[in-house]
Amino acid sequence: MKGIRPRINQFNITVEHEFPGNNVLSVAYVGSRSTHLDRDADINQVPLNAGFKNAPALAGTPGCDASGNCDVQDVLINARRSSAFFVPCGGIR
Repeated sequence: MKGIRPRINQFNITVEHEFPGNNVLSVAYVGSRSTHLDRDADINQVPLNAGFKNAPALAGTPGCDASGNCDVQDVLINARRSSAFFVPCGGIR
């Protein structure tokens, strides 16, 4: 569906009725609807809570042991290395 623009519609409706004795009943509804939204996902996004991953190229660097087992969160938060070492589909774009 290339070329079709995404659309997001928002709407609301309110109905009020005044009863004798200055009593008012008000009922309202608010909603939204979207169509043609982009469904592409970043297949190389590092998973949440990745934990420890093996990246032999990083063996012995800060955040990784001598075998290349790295604490992904520590390595990425402290910007010690690129996330490219931990993506699930490396080399695919």
